[in-house]
Amino acid sequence: MQSHAPSEPTVYGSPVREDDDVPPTPSGKPGRPRRNDPPWAKTLLIIGAVLMVVSGISGGVVVAGRIALSQLTKGIPQQKLIPDDIRAGKNINGELNILLLGLDERANSDMPIHTDSVIIVHIPASHDAVYMISLPRDTLVSVPAMFNHPASSHAKLTEVYRYGNEKNGKPDDSPDGRTRGVTATAKVINQLVPGGIKFNAISIVNFKGFQKLVNVLGGVHMCIDQVVESEHYDAQGNYHTSTRREGTSKYTYKIGCRDLKPWEALDYSRQRYGLPNADYDRQRHQQQLLKAIFAKLMTKGTLTDISKLKALRDAAGDLLTLDLDNVPMEDWLFSFKNMSASNVTMIKTNGGKFHSEYIDGVSYEVLSDDSKKLLKAVHDDKVYDFINDHPSWIAKEKK
Repeated sequence: MQSHAPSEPTVYGSPVREDDDVPPTPSGKPGRPRRNDPPWAKTLLIIGAVLMVVSGISGGVVVAGRIALSQLTKGIPQQKLIPDDIRAGKNINGELNILLLGLDERANSDMPIHTDSVIIVHIPASHDAVYMISLPRDTLVSVPAMFNHPASSHAKLTEVYRYGNEKNGKPDDSPDGRTRGVTATAKVINQLVPGGIKFNAISIVNFKGFQKLVNVLGGVHMCIDQVVESEHYDAQGNYHTSTRREGTSKYTYKIGCRDLKPWEALDYSRQRYGLPNADYDRQRHQQQLLKAIFAKLMTKGTLTDISKLKALRDAAGDLLTLDLDNVPMEDWLFSFKNMSASNVTMIKTNGGKFHSEYIDGVSYEVLSDDSKKLLKAVHDDKVYDFINDHPSWIAKEKK
């Protein structure tokens, strides 16, 4: 059975800097002047997908006060997600850590729910830089016994969510099921960071909401940086469960810049099969999609279209579920409204290269010693020092 509309697009990522490999500079160290970005755009780059749509809608009224912002953001679901033992605190002073989780949820399916994207966002105590660290979905982790699941010494990070989420052997998309899944994931990530890590906020990103968002925008302009063949669309643009397994022709994305239809943009950014660096390439393409969405949101035609802004606000309700640790969302918006795009750096775990290990015939990505040092730098609030010593670890969009 075929259709011309994607059923479950899978996209998440975070914006990356587009100028050069110089890291943003914490207070007390020389840096370049900041661009005068719109307030909502600055907020977008603070928390990435967490406040993407919200800040876009509310940017024009940041100066109008907290009441207006509260009204515009009240449709975003909030739920207790952060485990108590790794909850950072009740304010957003000092260094901040935010966990972004992109879920592979499929309606009316008994397939386990996985986290397809895991990103740690670190903001130093100086509040003048944003570091986004993607953890490979296949990262080798040990999972303690929890939620009626036995302990496992060999699991992939993408699988951990199901340890907490499942109920009676089936995926549980209820609020309680989500909380258990996030708890399991956050606790395992805490074990990966030398010294542990406490979170100030957690965001679940729903991929169906992403589809709705891109559809509202009517597609985006993207620069394809490598030839990519679709796992889900044939040469005529018909949807398939797997063109690879079915042996059908594949929709091909050729190198170059062009306007992509909503389904093309979503499909391009979810591909990893056949790419030289597999999931690492997909992470970069997801970052490119977020940048393209960011650029489209900034256009005058979007910001002045009242009906489109309302649709974007509705999409935000489907896109996000947040735990901001009881800090009002408008406080986040106001606290970081002076940030600019030049403050944001996306960092490639393992330097963006394979660091694999086979166990019982299964391939896992293993965090290198330098990746562990990077996570230790998050704990110590010294990420700037790490990337200053590892400039090649900064993710940079290819032209």
